[in-house]
Amino acid sequence: MNHTRRMSVLFLALLCILTLIAPTHASKIEPMAEGTKTFQATLSIDFSGQALCGISGKASLMSHKVEAVMSLNRLGSPNPLKTWSIKEIGEFTMSENYYVSRGYDYQVSATITVKDSGGRFIESFTVCSAVVHY
Repeated sequence: MNHTRRMSVLFLALLCILTLIAPTHASKIEPMAEGTKTFQATLSIDFSGQALCGISGKASLMSHKVEAVMSLNRLGSPNPLKTWSIKEIGEFTMSENYYVSRGYDYQVSATITVKDSGGRFIESFTVCSAVVHY
């Protein structure tokens, strides 16, 4: 093999290794508006099939109203398996459990809406966890 091919193969191998060791438990999003901070969705599934679904977040101002609708999704299915909602002021954490079937890929998604203290819309966005195969 010539030097260029060796470097290409080495680069691709390194890229594959980095992809495999990257964290797979959560996806964070930094919203664009000044009224919000970091929001996160997480998913883990234990050996018995119990999925622990979670979302958390914090508004920049503790007076902002945060509404979230969290869904547990089986990829390839048109409808969520389960949906939960929460309304808080300032910050929130929600954690829910649901049993899932073996042999599928799952993901938690959450639609977050932030409003000011008067109820005026600031921002809406979606965060998703990493995909977990069970």
